[in-house]
Amino acid sequence: MTPAAPLITRKEWNRVAGFALFVVALTTLPYLLAWSQQTPDRIFAGALFGAEDANSYLAKMRIGWRGEWAFSLFYTPEPTTPEYGVFLPYIAAGQIVRLFVTDPAQTPAALLIAYQVMRITFDAVLILALYRFIAHFTAHERVRYNALALACLGGGLGWITAVFPITTAAMPDLTIPEGFTFLILYGLPHLALARAALLTGLAALIVADDARLSPSDGSSLRRGVMAGVLFNIVGLCVPFYMAVIYAVLGFWGLAAWAAHRRFPWALFVRAVLAAALTLPLLIYTALIFTRNPAFAQWSAQNLLFSPPPWEYALAYAPLAMCAALAVRHFWRSAQSHIAHALLIGWLAGAPILVYLPINVQRRLAEGVIVPLAILAAWGIRQWIWRDQAGTASPPVRKGNTVRTLFVLMFLCATTVLWISTGALAGLVKADPTYRDGAELRAFAWMQANTWSKTNVLAAWATGNAIPVYTDLRPFVGLGPETLLAEAKEAQTIAYFRDMLTPAERAALYESPCTAAWITSGSAVELEPCRITYVFWGRHERALWGDTPIPDVLNWQNDLTPIYQDGGVTVYEVNR
Repeated sequence: MTPAAPLITRKEWNRVAGFALFVVALTTLPYLLAWSQQTPDRIFAGALFGAEDANSYLAKMRIGWRGEWAFSLFYTPEPTTPEYGVFLPYIAAGQIVRLFVTDPAQTPAALLIAYQVMRITFDAVLILALYRFIAHFTAHERVRYNALALACLGGGLGWITAVFPITTAAMPDLTIPEGFTFLILYGLPHLALARAALLTGLAALIVADDARLSPSDGSSLRRGVMAGVLFNIVGLCVPFYMAVIYAVLGFWGLAAWAAHRRFPWALFVRAVLAAALTLPLLIYTALIFTRNPAFAQWSAQNLLFSPPPWEYALAYAPLAMCAALAVRHFWRSAQSHIAHALLIGWLAGAPILVYLPINVQRRLAEGVIVPLAILAAWGIRQWIWRDQAGTASPPVRKGNTVRTLFVLMFLCATTVLWISTGALAGLVKADPTYRDGAELRAFAWMQANTWSKTNVLAAWATGNAIPVYTDLRPFVGLGPETLLAEAKEAQTIAYFRDMLTPAERAALYESPCTAAWITSGSAVELEPCRITYVFWGRHERALWGDTPIPDVLNWQNDLTPIYQDGGVTVYEVNR
């Protein structure tokens, strides 16, 4: 029988804590290496992968550091209506940083440190939540540990395509954090918190001897409330993960109904209660992204389509082959333990979720690695240890242990690749892992000497970093959060290549905003749309191309230089 609260000994928790320390150290050492290698001319920017998104998270923490709680789009020149509850974990973290650091010059470094503290803390929480969730499905300590290792560090065959470039496609285990846990542990703390809350909420809905339980049982209802609270945490971290919650609960119920051949009323009541408690947050979020035109456009631009099925197949094939050995056992077990139907239903529903006709398809792979890892760990036991019943404890043989370790290492090869490339990035000091010291000195000067929340025209790579180090707003800098980003990037490139006429430049300076997202047409509202400053540095020069840049460009005649140092010039637009 599957207990409602799985028995986990203190010895087990000590081992899990040791594993958590190992993972934290494994994911932190490349960051420490990168920090140790920085020089005055090349400064570590804080991210070893996904630098653009990481900068946006740091900039959202800066919102909280300024004492604000509402989020508005700051990667676009349009003044958009702020909304509460969006990116709350990062804004709240910034509010905490504000309690300890008030000097603007120290703020960027403080935000970087706080981001790593968030990552380490939520990683540890996720690992503990993972183990407790896994323990609901097997009493074998060895299987639990193996499942934990696979859920945290497991991957697919993406490392082969990276080492041997047989295809230009980027495999899901290298690009989709929702589908594989390691990237979350490596640098996405809000996703770690969301997954920990998701798994703990699902675990709260697991009740022993569910088939005989009355739907009105008091304990069952309390569990539904607890799960609802945890699912709201998931929604505050990533709003559209609520769709994953509803889908997983639905697939769980269908699998339990099919396996038990009787409608699981007690599970249905708990799940509906938990889902109902998230409806206010769901409705509030839906209103934000439908009634606020800027947020609606942001959502429409957030295109995250799933790769072709063959890429998913390569990414999950090694784990799936091991898991296939355990499917029959868990299906039989689901006939008496409804909790086990969760694993089957989740895995069966995942291929449907990731190809739903929405623009964030691949994000709906959230958490599928967890049931896959549990089944894979059980399958490895059956394959290597010949433990078909799954209840006996065969004697430990050195050969079996070595073979198990070999299989686990193969399944975790993508993690080795990520750690290796992270360490290499710290030694190479290439963009965007590092930024020029002259560029950061210019940002510091701008923060101290320019008007807050005014607009800066700069190359995309520069604009992506400006909100991390200053309170100014870039004209372009982040795909989804720069409204009509492609058109604005084209304008930026044409500007720095000196391809715009004087009239076109004047129009760009005075009114770069799209009127549809301005909440009021008054002069007060239109004033923030003006381009006030122009940044001229290495990334902007790179837009010119391979030919020599003239000593004086036409657009420079429109401007007054107000800062020059180390190859960086900041201009103010003449008015």
